[in-house]
Amino acid sequence: MSETFGQRLVRWREAAGLTQGEVARRVGVTPTYIAHLEREAGAAAGGQKMRPMIEVVDAIAEALDVPLAEVRCAAGYDPPEESS
Repeated sequence: MSETFGQRLVRWREAAGLTQGEVARRVGVTPTYIAHLEREAGAAAGGQKMRPMIEVVDAIAEALDVPLAEVRCAAGYDPPEESS
């Protein structure tokens, strides 16, 4: 079974040596929101997991120094298009 976005977020955050609060401050969200993403709680109507907005995903990648394509794919988005 592959890791969920929340599991990966925990792994990336811990590898960066940051707390949920530090990540939240860098991303511009609340620590509660980061905890929510890590737990993947609060499924939307129909039982589907809530997916963070792409702007939040991109900010998480930058805050944790993880490749953008890796974080976008983990969150269910297409990787960024390569510029020529």
